[in-house]
Amino acid sequence: MDNCQVAVFAALGRGERASLVDARLYLPEVWTNDKARCEKAGVPKNACKYRSKHELALDIVEHALELGIRFEWVAVDAFYGENGSLLRALDDTGLRFVADVHPDQRIYLEDPIKNPNAPSIRAYEWAEQQPAQRWRRIRARESTKGTIEVEVLHQRVWLCREGDKRAYCWHLMIRREPHSETGRTKYTLCNATADTPVRRLTFLQGQRYWVERLFQDAKQESGLSDYQARGWTSWHHHVAMVSMAMLFMLEQREALREDLPLLTCADIEWALKLLLPARTTDVSELYRILQDRHRKRQAAIDSAYTKQGG
Repeated sequence: MDNCQVAVFAALGRGERASLVDARLYLPEVWTNDKARCEKAGVPKNACKYRSKHELALDIVEHALELGIRFEWVAVDAFYGENGSLLRALDDTGLRFVADVHPDQRIYLEDPIKNPNAPSIRAYEWAEQQPAQRWRRIRARESTKGTIEVEVLHQRVWLCREGDKRAYCWHLMIRREPHSETGRTKYTLCNATADTPVRRLTFLQGQRYWVERLFQDAKQESGLSDYQARGWTSWHHHVAMVSMAMLFMLEQREALREDLPLLTCADIEWALKLLLPARTTDVSELYRILQDRHRKRQAAIDSAYTKQGG
């Protein structure tokens, strides 16, 4: 097993709070077809059957349900959103999803089962045909630099492929940030009820941002991507330790939210490095230093925001 392992991760989130709760190591077919190689790496026999990343993702969702973990919806990026089987499986089991898709996702504007002559169109082509007044300006979330507003295009669409016994009628959300430096436009499918307000859909669409932030912190502060595991057990031990470290940091940020609202994982790592090796720094002194760091950070944020015309 080399150091290019790929895994499917799951995080449980609520608002800006998120923590890792599951992970499945992906084994390509070249591995699962080589029993000796799997045995040498300590892969259990029941894990030697090839499973695609999308199948592993569905396994994680089903496992969460078995454990009684409560969640309202499943959010996935475009790699998983492009897989029709995964989205259909979630929909068929009654689970709500918010799935990013690629701009060339094919959609129908009417039910193709009822009207076999209904043409399909790519999502980005449909968006280009819409008049400017169809885009709605919506407040997405608050950030350290102020309110982030996005422009949203919404449409109920149908998806149907060969072999489907019915067409799936879902929400298509197209979102762009008018003042973003990237200028990126995001395409998302959601199977929420037909009467779900566009503002609610916009909120759901933006929540994966906090999961992406979680993975950044896990890699930068807890070593999620820094390891040389060459066995099944060692890889899972490493991921488990990272997950516990991230949960610890989340607990500390929650406990100190009132006094240190700007506390980050990087702050906690810095504090532990200063405090643990030798008790040369008093806890109250450490607390004072953190507050000073945060005052300077907030001043820098306010200054940058003012210069940008906020």
